[in-house]
Amino acid sequence: NNYLLEVDESFSSGDPEVNFTLKVVDKTKDASAIVRVVTRSGKYVEKTYTYIADKISWSPSRVDFGTLAFNTPNSKTFTIKNEKTDRPVTINKIRVQANNTVFAVSPEGPVTLGPGETRDFTATAIIQTAPLVVDTVICELACYNQKTVELRVRGEEPTIYVSDVDWGTVPASSPGVERRVKIMNGSNVQLVLTG
Repeated sequence: NNYLLEVDESFSSGDPEVNFTLKVVDKTKDASAIVRVVTRSGKYVEKTYTYIADKISWSPSRVDFGTLAFNTPNSKTFTIKNEKTDRPVTINKIRVQANNTVFAVSPEGPVTLGPGETRDFTATAIIQTAPLVVDTVICELACYNQKTVELRVRGEEPTIYVSDVDWGTVPASSPGVERRVKIMNGSNVQLVLTG
């Protein structure tokens, strides 16, 4: 049973009407309830209430951006599928749970997925700190919010190493002395040299 029945506390047997509320306990699961009342004449009247939950799935379950250079955006895709084959599902909004300065998702919604339809979404990470950041993509459906894809990224500042070279004594009037130097990337992220 996935419903809670709440009856008006002021109701007394024999009252001509009663106010009641049926609440779905777990909105991610279907639910059905039959309310049976007895009329003054002793006749039973039944009414069935049905809740059909939106069902979506996602792939992959985790998007790992790895280690990115600070302030360098990187995008990856993930897929969301409407598991219902008989009706559409609308995602009112798609967002990250906590770190919207690190992660962004597009499109943000609303997005309607037809029966059995699959759609790609893009997650973008841009980080300015070194520690690992983990977040979750939330899909706001009509009746509940569904946690979906886990997002992970770590930041690192590119580090450059240049070998030592003995230039000797170079007169000011010299056109220059050519020497070879070794330039190395000392980090796990791409190092871009310009100029």
